[in-house]
Amino acid sequence: MKREEPERTGRQGGRGGGSGQGGAGRGPGRGGRGRARLRQDLELDSLDFLRLVETIDTATGVDIPERDYPAVATVKGLIGYLETHG
Repeated sequence: MKREEPERTGRQGGRGGGSGQGGAGRGPGRGGRGRARLRQDLELDSLDFLRLVETIDTATGVDIPERDYPAVATVKGLIGYLETHG
């Protein structure tokens, strides 16, 4: 007896189709366990990343200076940074 797979919906592969990178298209909390690299895996360019940092500052009051960008390069790192500095 053939077992049918449920239809998968949602964004897969990001912009421009599949990139072949492990983890690409996987959102935070869906198997990545917070290790999604914000810029690479979520396909953020420099301006997108700066907008994200600005939005976080506006929403939480936590300023992330440029020297701390490496500390917030992953979802887990960003959450930890906000917990520590917020």
